[in-house]
Formats: sequence, structure tokens, C-alpha cells
Amino acid sequence: MPFLNRVYTAAKTLCRGIVMLRIVPVILRNIKAGTMTETLALLDSGATVSLMDKSIMEELDLVGQSTAMNLQWLDGSTHSQSIVKQVPVEVKGQHSKAKWYKMNECYAVDRLQLPEVKLNREELIQSFPYLEKVEFKSIRGHPKLLIGENNATLIATHQLVHDVKNTPVASLTSLGWVISAYDKRGFRPIRIEEGNSLFPLNPVMDSNGLLRADGRLNYMSHVSAEFKNPIILHAENRIVQLMMTATHERLGHWGADYTLSELRTRFYIIKGKVILKGIQSGCKPCQVNRVKPQMPIMGQLPAERLEMHVVPFQYTGCDMFGPMYVRQGRSELKRYGCIFTCLSTRAIHLELCNDLTTDSFLLALRRFFARRTVPAKMISDCGSNFRGADKELRREAAKLNQEKIAEKMAQLQIEWQFNPPLAPHMGGCWERMVGLVKKVIKQTTELSKHLPSQEVLTTLLVEAENIVNSRPLLILSESGESLTPNHFLKHQKSTLTAGGKFEEADLILSKEWRKAQRLTEHFWQIWLKYYAPTLTNRPKWRKDGEPIKVGDRVVVVDPNLPRNIWPTGRIISTPESRDGKIRVVQVKMEEDGREYTRPVSRLAVLQPPIIMSEGKVD
Repeated sequence: MPFLNRVYTAAKTLCRGIVMLRIVPVILRNIKAGTMTETLALLDSGATVSLMDKSIMEELDLVGQSTAMNLQWLDGSTHSQSIVKQVPVEVKGQHSKAKWYKMNECYAVDRLQLPEVKLNREELIQSFPYLEKVEFKSIRGHPKLLIGENNATLIATHQLVHDVKNTPVASLTSLGWVISAYDKRGFRPIRIEEGNSLFPLNPVMDSNGLLRADGRLNYMSHVSAEFKNPIILHAENRIVQLMMTATHERLGHWGADYTLSELRTRFYIIKGKVILKGIQSGCKPCQVNRVKPQMPIMGQLPAERLEMHVVPFQYTGCDMFGPMYVRQGRSELKRYGCIFTCLSTRAIHLELCNDLTTDSFLLALRRFFARRTVPAKMISDCGSNFRGADKELRREAAKLNQEKIAEKMAQLQIEWQFNPPLAPHMGGCWERMVGLVKKVIKQTTELSKHLPSQEVLTTLLVEAENIVNSRPLLILSESGESLTPNHFLKHQKSTLTAGGKFEEADLILSKEWRKAQRLTEHFWQIWLKYYAPTLTNRPKWRKDGEPIKVGDRVVVVDPNLPRNIWPTGRIISTPESRDGKIRVVQVKMEEDGREYTRPVSRLAVLQPPIIMSEGKVD
């Protein structure tokens, strides 16, 4: 179809935009000689004269008088040309009811440089069905005849057929139907069927052959033309995907909505949000910023938590907390707390340490042994001070073996279990107690504006220990009686089993030791009947996440580092826990090749990048 940026006519008016020229096929005839020829005629109401290419004059054997004329063209330039004034010539259209019309003065020029036009009837009707009833032909070629205002009767419009704004208009003239359209913005309308994804965008074609959206922002000021009429693109095109990826990275890996809002200042991308989310899912920085560990279902309670008729602190978890500040003269010194938690009765024991060294912890451990009992098993985090204490105890136990002191060796030969690094949830039993102790100490120290001395802080820890041990493990709704850890601490002997069978009558006997044993057994019965069932519920992690597999690429979640520098590695081993779930794995770091043991709660699987190709996303 004949769409141009400029129309070269003899008009003085400057016409900008895309124009579908009023072209009509005609037949010219020499009145005297009777010779005829076919050509294309441009009907131009902006031209003051009618012009003919000199080649047509030669075909028709026309003779005229040569003269000079100044022609002012569309761009405002003026050219002096030698032209030939023609003798009268006749013209008619190529339709079924065409008639011959005598043209007024027509001038022949050496080269009538009118642009080539193309008009396909089938394509035009397919885009604009309302033109089907109009009688016009497909045309292609350079018009060699320009009919201006001096032949106004030939170019005048007798009837119009049109649809909506900015769509082609069919005009009936004396020479036949002509198709024309004009958009001052330089856009050619495109006919789209309703239901097509482009239909709501009212697409138009610009002078460069680019498809643009013709929306409702044309009257908006202070914005660019590209903002008003963005280029329409499809996100399944590979080049568009690369552009979206580059914009996503340039904007700092923000979300899809923010990236699309930036792109929409110039482009309207169909399926942009869907494809952009696929790009983000394969982007490593985006995965690191959004990925979360897939936790398995909460595991079974360890056997140590469910043991009955044991001495408190027979199975103990320990941890360090702090720092806390004390006043010594004019100095402020750091002190740390060491908490020992009984896994069965949930009782606690607190000790004050001068620092976090192994020696300081060993001294606190010996004080704990002296005041409570020697545990059969201890569980702690993977701290260096705890590991050092374990080595010291094993070394001391070996020394005592050499000295053949069996009893002392048995007391020091403690089974020590370390939780994996970065797995505080595996020590939740004592981590929760640390929170309670800190709360009690904070409420006490806030009453004074001055730092306590070490003696005062030691007293505060003992009082905090008693307060926490007085908390109810459960309250019996029937009697209102509560079971606390202090019940087990104040009524027990240093044996693992009861000293015999006791009856309710023993509570009134004069033998206080039998009374104490009966109370202890009574507390354990309450513990079994009312407290143990409350441990059945899973407060979180109630369903399995996607299990980690050997070969998975993971990012190690380190709360002490920013997300964008979390290290990555590969899973090399996935040992199963006692319940058949994968909770701790071996990971080989990509940076240095070292192997570490890490809980799955600190590992997030990175998905492989999405491979995109032309027309689809794999």
C-alpha cells in the first residue's frame, strides 16, 4: 500500500505524517491521433497544476510548446524547469462505468519523481472488511500523471465510505474509487480481529514499519511520543528476552513489576510479566535473594527428652549467653552466663563465667557437677569452647585411667553430642530457656541505673534460676495444681530409680525419706499423664519440603553475612536421620573445595537457569 513520509507535489502546503496517496489507474488518449496508454494518476488537491511524465507524452505522440516554469515543491524548495505545454488530452478511469474526460492544461516534465505505490486489494479487504463493496484494483508502480486543482472536477469526491478514525477512506471520483488515509503522527492503522491479544492496544504501524500501541495518552503533555505510543513487542522473541534480562540486571534485580514499568516507557511487551518471572527464576542473584530452605517435617523428640524416673540433669543441654556487664572499681567488665538445661524435667542451672574460653567453661562445668550431678550425656552447640571442654575431659579421663581410678573415670567419661554448626533449632530446648533468663535479668537490672558488681550479678543469676524453675510445666484444670521443675529438684535422690514401692499412706509416716520418694513418684506420674502428651504437637514444619539430593547446588544461609555474598556449594552426601528424613548433609564449597556438615535448615537449593529459545521458554 502507498504509504510515504512525504508527498512530492506542487502544493505549497507542508504535509507531514504517513499518507495513503489517492492513486487511481487511468487511461490516457491523444484526441487527435487516437493513441492510448495506461498509467497511474495521483489526485492531488494541493497541487495547482497538472503534470505528466515526458515518457507518456512520447507514447501518445503529443506535441506541445516548450516553456519555463517555477515549481514549488512540498518541502518549500523552488525549482525552475523546462516544461512542455500539452495539447488537449483525454482521460478516463479503468472501472466498468468509466467515461472520457477532457483535461485542461497539462504540462510534461522530464522526470515526474512521484514515489512508488503498492496497494493490494485482498490484503486491504482482509484488514478492513468494510472496503469489500468498493470497486478498486490492486495497483503497483510509479504514478506518471498528477492531476491538480486546475482539473478539480476530476479529483472531486462524490461519495465516501469509511469506518472509524484513522482507518482508510474510500472516495468515489469521476475517475473511479480511490483509497486514502492520513495520520499526522505518521501512523498507519492496522485492522485486528476482536479476540486477538493486540485488539485492546489498537495497534498502528509507524513510518519505520514498527507496530505501536495507539492508546489513550495522546493528549498527555510533558512526555515523549514513545511513552504515548510504545512499540509492541512479544516476550517470546529471543532478542526481547535479552533486552529484558539486561534491563533487569541494570535495575539491580528488582521485581518484575518494577522492571516492566521501566520498559513500558518505550515498549509494550506482550506476556512480559510471565517471561520476566522466568528470567528471574533462573537469575542467581534473584534466587539468592528469594530462596528459602526446604525444611523436612519436624522430627521426633530425642529419647533423652522422654526419659522417666531419672535424676534431674541426667541428660543435659548446655549453652553460653551474654555478654553481661559488671562494675569493678571504675572499670566495666564483660561476664557470660552458662546455662545447663535438664532435657527431661526442663529445670535449669546457671553459672557465671569470666569469659568464653575453654578453661572458664570447665570451671563452670565442675561447679555444676558438684552442685547437681554428673550427667550421663551432654548436648551442646558446636562452639570451640565446648569442643575444647570435650577434649579436656577426654584427656583427663585417659589420665585417670592410667592412675586406675575407676570411679573418677566413670564420673568424667561423659558422652558429649555436638549439634551441627548453624543449627540453633536443634538446641531449642535450652535456647528457649536462655530467652527466659535474659528476660528475668533485664527486668531486675532495669530497676537500677548503675551496673551491678560481680557478686550482685551472681545473686541475680541464682534468683533467675529459681524463678525459671518455678514456672509451671502444666496446670491441672481439675485441681488447679501445677507441675514445675522445682518439684523434681527438691524431692529426689541421686539414684536413677525409686528406692522401692510406696503407697499413699507413706505421706503421713514419720519417715521423711519415704515421703520424699512418694512425692517424686507422684510428680513423675503427673509428668507422664499430663505433660508428656503435650509434646505430641508440632508447632511448625508440619509437612515435608522438597528433600535435598546429592548433586544439588545450594547456597549456605549465613545470618552473619549479606545475602548477596552467601557462599555456594554442592551436596555430596545426604545421610538419613533415625526417622528416615534428611536433616544434616555434607556440602562441598565451590570457592575453596572444603567439605562441611550443615543442617538443611541453613541450605537453600538453587534451581538451574531456564534455557530460553525463540518462541518458547524451556
